[in-house]
Amino acid sequence: MSSLGGAQGSALLVNYTATKAYNRLLAEGLWDELRGQGVDVLTCCPPAVSTPGYLASAPKGPMSALTPRAVVKEALAAFGQGPTIIPGRMYRLANVLMQRVLPARPPSS
Repeated sequence: MSSLGGAQGSALLVNYTATKAYNRLLAEGLWDELRGQGVDVLTCCPPAVSTPGYLASAPKGPMSALTPRAVVKEALAAFGQGPTIIPGRMYRLANVLMQRVLPARPPSS
């Protein structure tokens, strides 16, 4: 498991985003390394998921979270199609836009 949070560093979430980035890169590397041997590796990079822990700490407001069932359903359907899945069509689109609009690192001064 990874997270959309692993796509970019975030203040006050540095350890979390770093571990999620590591998980994604590890899975992508293993996918490439092992696919010729019939082993499929997949990293799932969901946005917020409505787990009990998330719901207990979630900020109030209009933020929506995917259900665990929706995340699992998309992840299982994605095996054999590539190394990474971002559940939720809207979140896949948001990820593409964020990668193109927001810089991966702050500009140097």
